[in-house]
Amino acid sequence: MSLAWEDLKDRYRRSVLGLIWIVLSFLGFILIKALVFGNTYGGGDFDYFSHLVVGFALFGFIAASIPGGADVFANNKSWILSTDLPYTVYANMLVIRSMIELAIVSAAAAVTVIWLGNPTPGHIWTVFPAILLYYLTALGLCFAFGPIATRYRDLVYFLQSMMRMLFFATPIIWVAAPGSTRGVIATYNPLTYFLDIVRKPINEGVVSELAWIICGSCCLGIWIMGLLIFSTTKRRIALWL
Repeated sequence: MSLAWEDLKDRYRRSVLGLIWIVLSFLGFILIKALVFGNTYGGGDFDYFSHLVVGFALFGFIAASIPGGADVFANNKSWILSTDLPYTVYANMLVIRSMIELAIVSAAAAVTVIWLGNPTPGHIWTVFPAILLYYLTALGLCFAFGPIATRYRDLVYFLQSMMRMLFFATPIIWVAAPGSTRGVIATYNPLTYFLDIVRKPINEGVVSELAWIICGSCCLGIWIMGLLIFSTTKRRIALWL
């Protein structure tokens, strides 16, 4: 946790505003998107603003974890080649740093949703196990993608490109209407369910059992894949660097 916090502060050390830039960039995006798309989904009782704010806050963590997990060992090359720290340290440092950023953004999101949105929170306690599931899934991604990307750097660029596409294929700035093309895309996009396990209890006051089943299955599958890949490649990671 100390390494993650120091790494995060180092990124903004020469900046006057420092970590405040995380909040400003988040709020700037939310403002523009709400102004552009707010009228499109502003009908009825649907709270589009809360839908957008919570979805974008969560997607920021996901977008940092997937390509970041692939790049975790390459980004710590100097440490790996000069120390005997366990590889789990680097994976945890990445995930905890992303979670600190998520906590900062979530504080800003909570204020804006309470002030400008109309959330109907219920079962909000489920947010805490959901965040734990986020942590475990992101950690598993480091062990699944990290060794492969160390050997084949193209995986990092592929995942970065995929995240740009998945942003528009995930119901963040749009709403999945049942029976529509968007609804079909959202149904077969696993990131939809990772948003739902947090967003639905906050915005709609409900818990999606289907979302929990899918997210839990994804996390388990990622860990099985990660343990298999990491156990067979960990002795070669330093050589590949």
